Amino acid sequence: NLQHKFSHTSLFAMQNYYQLLQIAHLIIQLTEKLKSTKVGVVESGRTIKSVNEDMISTMIKEVLIKKELDTAIDNTRQLRY
Repeated sequence: NLQHKFSHTSLFAMQNYYQLLQIAHLIIQLTEKLKSTKVGVVESGRTIKSVNEDMISTMIKEVLIKKELDTAIDNTRQLRY
């Protein structure tokens, strides 16, 4: 549904309108993912704050080795959340 009265007169207006639609779609996807993540956290009996603290502490203590990271990225074909 890329129909908008301004997108018929100018190519730049159509491009801008399309980009705004893409941004809106991204926001909707992130909102839906956040809803399912929140439900999973609540069902696990933890708080979002405790999960966030665990993620931060894990990122701080883990050491990334560039060679292993490059190998993992090369072996990954598609990322899904």
